[in-house]
Amino acid sequence: MTPFLRCAVVGLALVVGACFESAQPLISSASADFPFAKSFRYAFYEWDKEAKTWQPSETGTINRDGDHYVQIDDGGLVQEHVVARSVRDSAAVLDVLAGMQLGDPYTAPTPARPFAEEVGAPTGRLRIAYATRHPHVDPDGGGGMIESHPDCRAAVAHAAKLLESLGHIVEPAEIPTLSDPEWVSRFLTIWVTGTAADLDEVAELLGRPVTPDDVEPLTWALAELGRLIGAGAYIGAWRWLHAATRRIATFFETYDLWLTPTVTEPPVPLGTFKSPPDDPLAGIFRAADFAPFTAVFNATGQPACSLPLYRNAGGLPIGVQLAAAYGREDLLLRVASQIEAAQPFEHAATRA
Repeated sequence: MTPFLRCAVVGLALVVGACFESAQPLISSASADFPFAKSFRYAFYEWDKEAKTWQPSETGTINRDGDHYVQIDDGGLVQEHVVARSVRDSAAVLDVLAGMQLGDPYTAPTPARPFAEEVGAPTGRLRIAYATRHPHVDPDGGGGMIESHPDCRAAVAHAAKLLESLGHIVEPAEIPTLSDPEWVSRFLTIWVTGTAADLDEVAELLGRPVTPDDVEPLTWALAELGRLIGAGAYIGAWRWLHAATRRIATFFETYDLWLTPTVTEPPVPLGTFKSPPDDPLAGIFRAADFAPFTAVFNATGQPACSLPLYRNAGGLPIGVQLAAAYGREDLLLRVASQIEAAQPFEHAATRA
């Protein structure tokens, strides 16, 4: 059974599934305007072996004042959007969600016009780089740059050929900064500290401590690790990522877009990221090797999108990622809509 978090955002239903096999309790929340509502309902669920279903074990309502907004990020590393069926829909939702909320500590640049107007707009001839090699994450100290799975390389080659046919200049180029072995340790320093802070905030809102039985073992291990991180290490990690972000920004002075696999392997079986009891952090290191191309733009704040353009011999979808310079969501939407017009997205899983 797959744990899930269900919430509602401005009238749009989002369902996020966790890729773990577990009998751990799951949390469900709902509000009219999550995460900015003044109150929301919550429920912890536990697996009922006899009924073979999830049953609520604790429910309630949390009232929040203006100082208690649920943070669905880790120090700004993640900002949620939606999984859309078309570029048009993605742009329309972004128009709804984008913009500064009162008191935000930071915000993205204000677009010149609505994002919906970028769909189908001329792109001009762009210079686009592509890469498929990525840092190998080895918790025992090894590493180096390795190639993505052949299916993922084939997906990038297909997208590169399509972009060339649309008139763009496409050539191989890696971002040198991404080969730095410090990426994972600096990123995880911030991530685990954020996890610890998240659980502390949930405990405050619930009015009771969060226990290991309330969350996945990996989540608990990350929080415990986060509580060991000192203030100096946390600030140092952010300074390192900010410096790396500036170096990466220079790459986008030469190239308009960067094309990569979305992840480094085809879709993996459920349970792949589950940590064994004797190694609770194994899941996060496995995930870091699986999604290194997306994590970098969590750190830099640049816009990126995953496009469904390819399937392997087994029929599994293989996504490719396009990333643009900071603040260039407009360009990303133009090119994505150009690609969609040339190769309409297939929704093979759509139910009749």
